[in-house]
Amino acid sequence: MSTSKTEYGFTVRDNQEKGQTLYSQEIEAMMYTCGDVRIPNKESSTYMEQIIYVQLKLLLSNAYKVSKMKGSKKINIEDIVFLMRNNPHRVKKLSNYIIFKDVRNKVNKDAISLRAASETRLRYNWLPKHVYEMPEHTHGRLYIIDKMTEGMSKEEYLDFTECRQASFTFRKGKRFKEFLNTQYKMKDDLLDVLGFLACEIVFDIISIASKINALKSKKSQINPDIKGMFKERMHKKPITVADIDEACRQLKLKNVIY
Repeated sequence: MSTSKTEYGFTVRDNQEKGQTLYSQEIEAMMYTCGDVRIPNKESSTYMEQIIYVQLKLLLSNAYKVSKMKGSKKINIEDIVFLMRNNPHRVKKLSNYIIFKDVRNKVNKDAISLRAASETRLRYNWLPKHVYEMPEHTHGRLYIIDKMTEGMSKEEYLDFTECRQASFTFRKGKRFKEFLNTQYKMKDDLLDVLGFLACEIVFDIISIASKINALKSKKSQINPDIKGMFKERMHKKPITVADIDEACRQLKLKNVIY
């Protein structure tokens, strides 16, 4: 595996160096719904894919060390949660995701027991109890989405909604395994968790990069009555690699990313 140096996407696979990406369409859709323009800068989306790849590789490498200390031959969800124990908001979101996934899988079976679903929360003896009492950040994210879409036409909103469905793993299990390109053995349910965390990485980075980009951009003097995507093209500039690097720097200081 050859590598090229960038600030945070410092390990780049051969196929990425040749400009071939596995998730360019999905990542560009995610970037758009997190605050970028409708058609993000290709260099930025490729860089984001590199960063996600590196972050997941580092996560798996550290999780493998944890599983090895436990005497396990496979990485499981507990190993991942242990590495995130100092980020209670992320742990709670992951717990809620697993509950949702469990309920969704049972929806066509017998009556769903919400009590049983709640028992699937990530409850480990070493995890502080206050993790489950952390306030949700969902409302803040929904507010951002509401502000982004308030001036959209019906067609634009439908397009935005479709972009929000972008996923690394849904009906893409084989491709995601190819993307990870790892020799580590892991539990089957861990792939979905890694896909969820990859989406969270995109949101964390791009939401901050979008604010950085907005501060740098000069306000355009155009008709304030113009709305929707045309207004976006006039006002907003695509997020750059430099914006992403600065966002990563801030997140790294908070120990949100490696």
